[in-house]
Amino acid sequence: MVATVGVVWTIGIATYTFIWNYFWSWAKEPENREKPGARGSMKQNLVVYCAYLLIGFFSAFSIYLSTSVLASGQREGLSFAWNFFLLVVLGHLFLFSFEIATSIWKVVGLIQGRE
Repeated sequence: MVATVGVVWTIGIATYTFIWNYFWSWAKEPENREKPGARGSMKQNLVVYCAYLLIGFFSAFSIYLSTSVLASGQREGLSFAWNFFLLVVLGHLFLFSFEIATSIWKVVGLIQGRE
């Protein structure tokens, strides 16, 4: 569990970096912030950044929890650790899937001339 969450968390950090760099590539220019749809895009990015921060804290706690259960050798916390691990992995899966879906929607909009 610890290694899996560590790898997924690392992928999440790389994904976040990519999302931020893409966002900042257009948002750093003040005139781009006034274009139609820019404010909605900024709000969506803010929600995604907050979600990555939250899932990052959850990942760190999951690593701590799993390590604690493993080190103690006791089974009492094992089901909670597994459930929290599942929550973290599903949270990352949701964020990754959301980013892929928004990219697809953006490309479809460009193809259809909506963007």
